[in-house]
Amino acid sequence: SSNTTSSSSNSASSSSASAPCLFGVMRAVKVPGEGTVVMGKVLSGSFGAGAKLVSEQGLACQLRKVESDRQAVGRARSGDMVALLLAGVKRQDLCRGAVLGLASFPPPLAASFTVTFTLIKDRKHRVSARYRPDLWVGHARVPCQFSELLRVTERGKQKKRVEGTVGFDHKLAFCSKNHSHKVRIIPDKPVHAVPQSQGGIHSRVCLRDNNGVFAIGGIDTVEN
Repeated sequence: SSNTTSSSSNSASSSSASAPCLFGVMRAVKVPGEGTVVMGKVLSGSFGAGAKLVSEQGLACQLRKVESDRQAVGRARSGDMVALLLAGVKRQDLCRGAVLGLASFPPPLAASFTVTFTLIKDRKHRVSARYRPDLWVGHARVPCQFSELLRVTERGKQKKRVEGTVGFDHKLAFCSKNHSHKVRIIPDKPVHAVPQSQGGIHSRVCLRDNNGVFAIGGIDTVEN
């Protein structure tokens, strides 16, 4: 019986050790007498008090306590909405959208990625390969640049259009509502993003310009 318990315990620990431990920050506050507290969701893996953490930008801190519904808990696991009490970091260093991971396995960053998206609003202006909307991925919002534009045809084939003023519609060179498009995006700073095949909020994107949100989509490939 003890051997069975031991083997199942080892299996669980090896399974959790193989999974990346990631936490998505939704809000950071300074609590008098306590320090910096971040509220958010465990994206994968699990966290316990005493763990050494690092943000996707390389900022190191230590996890002092995990709370759920204002009660201390031993560990937070994937999917849990919790608050983490951190040492060695300031509130302003961890804004909404930051991602924390174990210091031994920091969150991977994407320098660029390819997105398939659908327009939810018509655009009357031409779009160039240097178009610069705001990118929402996970809880992070950063300016980005369209580096390479592609159009998905009705037969599912892709046609690259990168010279001069580039649009997606075959004749008018305009984006077309409810049509699928592809674009290679370069964010102004690396962000945590994963392909749609891995699922989760960091595999979906929202594109916004001065007229509001104009497209939503999913990430196909990621370049670190």
